[in-house]
Amino acid sequence: MVTPERVLFQDDAISVTAMTIEGQVTIMPGHIGLISVLAPGEIILRKTEKDETPIVVSGGFMEVTETQVTILADTAEHVHELDLDRAKKAVELAQSLMREKKFDLKEYETLKTNLDKHRVRVSAFTKWRK
Repeated sequence: MVTPERVLFQDDAISVTAMTIEGQVTIMPGHIGLISVLAPGEIILRKTEKDETPIVVSGGFMEVTETQVTILADTAEHVHELDLDRAKKAVELAQSLMREKKFDLKEYETLKTNLDKHRVRVSAFTKWRK
């Protein structure tokens, strides 16, 4: 799993669960080839049944071959790197701006994407950092 800035994960895994624009998918060894667009969400990388690595992505692409899963994420963070206060403030700001309704369709789509990205961060923080 890589972003333009860094490699986040490069190891063997028994499964990869990701949110695509078509819905959630879990990839296991021998999975049929696939190329999919990632939605903002969590990616769970399992090295063993009990060893899970949750990573939050804002979107990107996933390519699956019989022996490898490659994830090219726009942005991605390990859950332990998340800043809950920053994410909550970003959600509040985006919601406030959306209520103003003073933007064109392209601006709306950008704002909605940012809102979704930060909501996922808040949700993942709450779920994984107990």
